[in-house]
Amino acid sequence: ARLVELVPQIDGPITLTGEALADGANWGVVTELTAPFETRATIDAKLPEGAPITLSYAVDIGAPEPLVPILNGPVNLSGEADNTGGEWRTEARVTGPYETRALVEAALGQEATEITYRLATSYGETLSPLLNTELTAVGNARQAPGGPWIVGADVTGPFEARARVDGTYAGETYG
Repeated sequence: ARLVELVPQIDGPITLTGEALADGANWGVVTELTAPFETRATIDAKLPEGAPITLSYAVDIGAPEPLVPILNGPVNLSGEADNTGGEWRTEARVTGPYETRALVEAALGQEATEITYRLATSYGETLSPLLNTELTAVGNARQAPGGPWIVGADVTGPFEARARVDGTYAGETYG
């Protein structure tokens, strides 16, 4: 099947190139992707023998609006990840329309998964000039293997609005 048959909004070439280089027992892999909507992505992986795997990644979508109409400007994601002792750690940064920015940090291990995030956007101004204050959300989520997700978030917005959300999700888990 062609991609356009599965996702009609994506029509155009997708190109993936890569290069793997060995330096003794150590490997480096660089992969690049170009796709519709002015999309470019790169992953640079270092696979040293006997040492942690490290990755750096970047995804830039220059024109996401046909896919997600609310996104009327470029979206950029970049970050790093490494694997040490069976645990993956990553830090990702996102920027986008409406002065949106986010920072997400995650640790995914055998003992637990923990995610922290900070998100800020000025999107409210597009809905009403009265909503001219930045909207923010700061929170975390964590899960022990087979246990419930425990989540918490602090949200602030216009008119000095503040909210705190705490809860658990004990539905289907994937750990």
